[in-house]
Amino acid sequence: MRVRLNQCLLGILSLSVSTVLWASGFQNNEAASSYLGTAFSGTAASAYDASTAFYNPAGIMQLNKHQAMASGTYIHGDFDYTHTSGTIPTGPAGANNLTGKQHDDPAVPSVLPAIHYTNPLTDRWGVGFSITSPFGLATEYDMDAIQRYHATRSELITIDLNPSLAYQATPWLSAGVGVSAQYLRAKLNNASRLADAAGDFESKITADDWGPGWNVGLLARFNQERTKVGLAYRSKINYDLKGKAKFEGAGVAAAPTVLVPQHVNGRVTLPETITASLSQSLNPQWDLLVDVAYTNWSRFKKLRINFPETALPDTITPQNYEDTWRYSVGTNYRLTDNWAVRAGYMYDNSPVRNRHRTSRLPDSDRQWLAVGFQYRTNSQKVVFDVGYAHVFFENNIPVNETAPLNAATGAVTSFAAINGKYDGKADLLGVQVAWNI
Repeated sequence: MRVRLNQCLLGILSLSVSTVLWASGFQNNEAASSYLGTAFSGTAASAYDASTAFYNPAGIMQLNKHQAMASGTYIHGDFDYTHTSGTIPTGPAGANNLTGKQHDDPAVPSVLPAIHYTNPLTDRWGVGFSITSPFGLATEYDMDAIQRYHATRSELITIDLNPSLAYQATPWLSAGVGVSAQYLRAKLNNASRLADAAGDFESKITADDWGPGWNVGLLARFNQERTKVGLAYRSKINYDLKGKAKFEGAGVAAAPTVLVPQHVNGRVTLPETITASLSQSLNPQWDLLVDVAYTNWSRFKKLRINFPETALPDTITPQNYEDTWRYSVGTNYRLTDNWAVRAGYMYDNSPVRNRHRTSRLPDSDRQWLAVGFQYRTNSQKVVFDVGYAHVFFENNIPVNETAPLNAATGAVTSFAAINGKYDGKADLLGVQVAWNI
């Protein structure tokens, strides 16, 4: 039953892998295209549509009809790597002896979907349900890339099932609470080499698990409802990952009794987030939107993979992430009863510091510029949203990385080292449709 459920969910959200890193670390904000157009400002206060079930369930009480909505965001990144030097002890003799393709773009174009539903049961109670992917990444290098000993394929998919309940506590204050069952699947591939004569082989690790979480929110309305202030919290989620490792390539012959298919396990904790939002109606046409969000990324200290069945030692990759802040400001302008336009700016702080940046996650601080529009049909039953954002990553971010190639014998550990810089940019295009029932 568990296998069938996992396969079903992966079929629904099989595209839910964000290429490289669009929110800080590998966090995804893209649960609604309506907020993409404002650079995700006002997410915990605006309660535009059914996506409030995810961003702040207290906002469900702002929707006076049943609503179902679906959103999809296409993400296309462009990352350039400039190589400085590289060494590998198990390679040919000589300094700077690491060779390979130096201009391999790791970004993988992808689509991030989301589904939401809300139902205001009475004037006091409402319910909601969201299917989203709050975390994810995908990067890929060829087996002849200079980064191959650090990463070839890196993929993380999360699928979050999030029912929620809202309550109108007073005429001006509502509250909401939700629970999550979140599925995580990780794929971590990289090349290795035991000796120059043996050649490379590729290590492929896949592991998954389900983890429980919860979220709460408050939404207050003042000044004849022209001012809305929202506060939302999403909990951390712990995973006990279990999966398999396999090894492919000519280099496996150097240790055939150890480099065999085997089980692996590990633990990962994804961080909690707190978001404070403001939605201020300036006049019947203009809204001002603000978001400030904190993510406790310092929980992500290391990535450890255990090999309990063979002599392979545990693989430990330090991450040492730091906590982050996200700041965004945006606006809505209602042209008519049917049309509205949006714009926004975001500064998104990265949890990755220069000394710990890896080829799997070449992350950096970034800035967003976003625009969008909304169209409502005359009946107001169907609402379309389109959002676009361009992401400016910090340029010339350094990568000075060493990676264990092998400790298969338990006696010798070899390291490859690369030094270089990344430049990056990205474009996001989101489309959303909501049905008022």
